[in-house]
Amino acid sequence: SAVVTQLRKIVELQAEGPHREESHFRLANYAFNAENYSEAITNYQSILKLPHSPLYRAALYKLAWSYYLHGEAEKAIQLLVKQEIDLADPEEGAGPCVIMRTSQEHREPFRLLAYALKTLGNPGHLIRLVNERPALESFPFVTKVANYYESKKRIREMFELVSSWVASHPLYAETPFLHEKMVSYVKQSVQFSIEDVLEARNTYVRTYSPGSAWAAENRSEIADKVKPLLKNHLQFLMTYYYAEGKKTGKISDYALALPWYQRYLSLFSADEDT
Repeated sequence: SAVVTQLRKIVELQAEGPHREESHFRLANYAFNAENYSEAITNYQSILKLPHSPLYRAALYKLAWSYYLHGEAEKAIQLLVKQEIDLADPEEGAGPCVIMRTSQEHREPFRLLAYALKTLGNPGHLIRLVNERPALESFPFVTKVANYYESKKRIREMFELVSSWVASHPLYAETPFLHEKMVSYVKQSVQFSIEDVLEARNTYVRTYSPGSAWAAENRSEIADKVKPLLKNHLQFLMTYYYAEGKKTGKISDYALALPWYQRYLSLFSADEDT
């Protein structure tokens, strides 16, 4: 069209400047809408060479969509990781591009991310892509993705994502709080048996109790925040096994409850409800 021709002339004639940036962006949008994703990618990439451009964040997001629709889901995910981790939101401080985003716009990257991860087959791929970053950087982002899945009732995908994080970062301070989402899913889902529930709670207690590798790695202030979760799981385990012993009357069944009572007393003997 005549508009596209004029925009291309501006790009060719102006080495730099706001008109050139806007022309690249508009050319990219025309190409995107025409499903010419390779040309869209080229023009959006031109704007990413200018990190202080007011069009930077919008171009990065549209570039991620272009890669996804062009069949390059992993590149799309890498850009979304960059956007959500490296570019701070305005209310959190700063970033190379300070534009306000609505609540819908905050959710949009996670919608695209979910599409791209589905293309790769498993949300756990995200953990592989963020593993090169410090856990301190990637944990808040992974938590937001898990919360997005949960808000959309996509619980199986949330479970896969969280289980991949727990396997990759077993000693990270905040991991127990994501791990709790996994246990909650096992408790609530009809596809799991009572044996699965017992094992999930048992694993949680063993993994984060005093004396565990996680506890040895982290400060006592963090461990204290995990204690209410441990208490809940221990109360369930000791009550369940005691009730089973009461039903059968067998000493061997009562004996299964004993370790859980002992562990509970060792951790919560000073509590009023003990």
